[in-house]
Amino acid sequence: EGFIYPVINTCNWMDSHGDVHIDGLWQKSITEQQGKVFYLVNHELKIGSVIAYPNDVFLMTEKMSWSQLGQSYEGTTEALIFKTKLSDYSNSDAKLVIENKLPVENSVRMQYVKIQLAIDSMGEDYKEEKATWEKYISKIVNKEKAIERGYFWAVTEAKIYKEGSMV
Repeated sequence: EGFIYPVINTCNWMDSHGDVHIDGLWQKSITEQQGKVFYLVNHELKIGSVIAYPNDVFLMTEKMSWSQLGQSYEGTTEALIFKTKLSDYSNSDAKLVIENKLPVENSVRMQYVKIQLAIDSMGEDYKEEKATWEKYISKIVNKEKAIERGYFWAVTEAKIYKEGSMV
């Protein structure tokens, strides 16, 4: 009671950047960044855009079904969640969106730490990239996009940098 649980990011989904976040990529960063991360509006770290200051944001991951997230895919994803306490100082527009349960998306400001190129090629020069492809392609829920492109970036570690946002 008194908390919201925005899903800031999910794993095993190929996004428009061609990257795929792999389960477990947030664990080290959660430990290092706990108590240091804001929940904001539109990635603007300024007065008036704050939904919650770091002492009111608890970083965590949870396994969730794609259907819980409004997707028609089978299976689960590891979701980065900001357990957040709203306060009097919370951005009023964001509070209205939350109170009225309006559809929004969230986004994390992040830095890549460990990333591997995955390529669907039998070429002699791409053995390592093909091995990465084989290791992760079956885990990607929208793998048709990766197959169409012929490559993706597997992100196995990322750092949460300062904030996540309602966008």
